Parts: sequence; C-alpha cells; structure tokens
Amino acid sequence: MRALCWQGVNKLSTETVPDPAIRNDQDVILRVGLSTTCGRTCT
Repeated sequence: MRALCWQGVNKLSTETVPDPAIRNDQDVILRVGLSTTCGRTCT
C-alpha cells in the first residue's frame, strides 16, 4: 500500500509500505476516508 511518511521538518514522502496487520488482541485497523497535512509552523 502507499503511505504518506514524515521524514522530518518540511519533509514528506510517499512510500510503499507493508499492509497493516493485527499483532495483539488490542490492535485495530482503521480505514481513513479523508486526511490532510498541516503546513503551518507554530512558534
């Protein structure tokens, strides 16, 4: 699957990552319908 990955301040990339998997009894997998990244710098 493709994922938006944070590489550092002002550095984002899209990468191919493994599909999520349930590893523990308390894990959940959520399907995100919409998302956005914030480019605002807080000082």
